[in-house]
Amino acid sequence: MTRPNDLVMRLSTIGHEAEMLLALLTMCTGEGFDQFSSMAEHLQHAALTAATDLASRINRIADGVEHV
Repeated sequence: MTRPNDLVMRLSTIGHEAEMLLALLTMCTGEGFDQFSSMAEHLQHAALTAATDLASRINRIADGVEHV
């Protein structure tokens, strides 16, 4: 059973991770896309890999698989 404190901590971590994911994706789309597309390919790949890793972590935390 999840304790209320654990749930608050999990939600806080999810919020923080989601904010970082939003920042990365904002850099890669919309107004940030021109800058993103002019970056070296390995840096583009690194940014997208970081976004994928963050999304996976958010999912694992939300599912209770990964603890914070």
